[in-house]
Amino acid sequence: MFIFMKCRWMILFISFFLSINLYAKIEVIIIDPGHGGKDPGAVDKKLGLQEKDINLEIAIYLKSFIETKMPFIKVVMTRKDDTFLSLEERTKIANSYISSKAIFVSIHTNSSVDKKNYTEGIEVFYYDNSLEKIEESRMNEIKNSDTKNFSNTLQDPISIMINEKLKVDSKALGENIAESLSIKSKEPIRRVAANSFFVVSYPMVPSVLVEVGFIMNKKITEQQYKKKLAKGIFQGILSFLKKESKF
Repeated sequence: MFIFMKCRWMILFISFFLSINLYAKIEVIIIDPGHGGKDPGAVDKKLGLQEKDINLEIAIYLKSFIETKMPFIKVVMTRKDDTFLSLEERTKIANSYISSKAIFVSIHTNSSVDKKNYTEGIEVFYYDNSLEKIEESRMNEIKNSDTKNFSNTLQDPISIMINEKLKVDSKALGENIAESLSIKSKEPIRRVAANSFFVVSYPMVPSVLVEVGFIMNKKITEQQYKKKLAKGIFQGILSFLKKESKF
């Protein structure tokens, strides 16, 4: 009995240590320009815009900012051109950098059914394992995907603690990006919230999905404005890294 209790406490101690230090220093930032190829995402025919193009342009600017200001961090783009990638493929790229201590940022542009009176603002979403439906969906997906080997280990004490740390880090990353992006773009923050979006639910690294604004906003056509959006995301990432001592 004593040996069992000792082993149990040892496992809990190791799990706590790993959950805190797993992402002590971020080495890789994965940028995911949403949509692409046959999937245009949101479309504004009046302005002649497709979300996939906006997302990619912002992502390229973001990559440049990171490489210039943080050359010691590797930047990975899930797509570099107008290529279609499935959600599973994007997730697989993120999960290939688990051992490298990475974060995953998916860039999107919002849309509204009300073309005349669309809602302005920024939205950022992250994974939260306390949401039962997300957790159930996530576990089912893991069991049926290329990452199925995680389905058993996620249930042991160490993995549960790591999973919780991923949620905490994802939320903090999302809050920092939303704040900086709002300041830079002068757009209000609509919400920073947990959601079951595939690309934030299934990566095994801290992950967020950023809706930089609405495609009906004419400012989104300006290159300087897209640079501002990228700069806002970059400053949010930098703020997160510094606050969480991951820089």
